[in-house]
Amino acid sequence: MTVPDAAIPAAAMTRFTTAEGRLYPMVMVDPVGYQHATSLVGLVVDDLRESCTDIEAVLQARAGLIDRLPEIAATASLTLGGVPAETVVDAASAIRCRELQRVAPDPAAAAGSCP
Repeated sequence: MTVPDAAIPAAAMTRFTTAEGRLYPMVMVDPVGYQHATSLVGLVVDDLRESCTDIEAVLQARAGLIDRLPEIAATASLTLGGVPAETVVDAASAIRCRELQRVAPDPAAAAGSCP
């Protein structure tokens, strides 16, 4: 179950949707490029998981992550390889925001559903 998108500004949601729309269809035409792009997204998601515990923090981290992405990539022996930093950061931010929107299941409700 997720909380409504109300906590994420419309402009950010548009960036997230656009970024994912650019990256994920690559799998059909450029599987190697897609794998590279998703590796970069994964690195940024890991950074966001370590540093951002709420949606506002994710949104505020954008500019810094865009600037640091070449460095983040280099720590994993990667380069940007033509993938726009903004696209990588926005796709990663979308993932992290979805994670943060998840509502933990109610333990009492979960206990009631078990035989």
